[in-house]
Amino acid sequence: MQVNKKNNILFILPQLKSGGSENTVLDLALNFKKRGDAVFVISFCPGPLIDKFANHGVRVFCLTKKYRFDVLLIYKIYKIIITNNIKVVNAHHYISLFYSFFPSCLSNTRLIYTEHSTTEVDGIYHSFHRYLFEKMLRHVHLVVGVSDKITKSFIKKYQKSTTKFVTVYNSVDLEVFESCSKRNEVRSLFGINKENYVIGIVANFRMVKNHLCLVKAFSKINKIQPHARLLFVGTGFDDDNVNSEKTVRQLITQLNLTDKVIFAGYQDDVPAMLSAMDAFCLPSFSEGFPVSLLEALSTGLICIGSDVTGVSEIISDNETGFLFNSDDDGELSEILNRVINGSYDQMRIQKNARRLLEHQFSHQAWINNIKRAFWD
Repeated sequence: MQVNKKNNILFILPQLKSGGSENTVLDLALNFKKRGDAVFVISFCPGPLIDKFANHGVRVFCLTKKYRFDVLLIYKIYKIIITNNIKVVNAHHYISLFYSFFPSCLSNTRLIYTEHSTTEVDGIYHSFHRYLFEKMLRHVHLVVGVSDKITKSFIKKYQKSTTKFVTVYNSVDLEVFESCSKRNEVRSLFGINKENYVIGIVANFRMVKNHLCLVKAFSKINKIQPHARLLFVGTGFDDDNVNSEKTVRQLITQLNLTDKVIFAGYQDDVPAMLSAMDAFCLPSFSEGFPVSLLEALSTGLICIGSDVTGVSEIISDNETGFLFNSDDDGELSEILNRVINGSYDQMRIQKNARRLLEHQFSHQAWINNIKRAFWD
């Protein structure tokens, strides 16, 4: 299959709520559309990104998974592949691979599996799905890890199929985030004054994102940094059993921080929200390869993150940002205080971060690498 040949591509996702993997697929879909490919998306659960896809001419099929093992869902995917003459299926996350495997085999369609989390890799390996996945690997064209640690985790566990695994780091379009100039507009909308120092995070409320650690750290500097504010961009979903929003709100109330923390909810214009911030913090317990962190770096924000898989592949401590031990709100509070006070070489860190984005996580290089993975 040739890179320059126009083809029909099908992306499959578990859901279309706004998150890292979902926005990655949106970015890919739009880039493939630009080159003339016909792009389709299947999701097992609807979400706010449906309109974004539709507005760019990408057809979305919402196929509800009704049973623990839904045979009808497999048949529906097969029909979509055949009807739309799909040449490449790109399944994101294991459940998407599971339901697209047989349809792809039966239709002789190239199948690419993209994984975004080492936690999911471990989950596959430590369940009966391990044996299914080993057999799937014989027919899957390629397994793409969005970080090197994800790929290495696969290789360590499935050593007979090492040639199937490659790393293609996620990326963001620098121009999109550099060109945004809505800082004053967004800050005014949320009642943020010029003297306020805003520490932000863009992440849906899930336990793994560990918003609680950031709130605890912020409470420790609240009195000595009275002008500091927290800005949470993202939402919790009622049908998500690891939704942490209620717990986070309760803690904020207990710590008397309600007038210092802003809940912006889901926001369509992420570059605008980032432009309103002065620093970005991602305190997650674990990450695959956080696109939100790349987005924050692209705006020139000083970034702080937990020293965990994914985050530490982007941030080098005191070089491109700051790292703290996972869930250590005491250490995080010290870093926050230091950043607010400007007790560091901001220009050097921003230059290093910019160099990292341009050389290691170039958007065009990412698109080219994905194209090669799809067509070579």
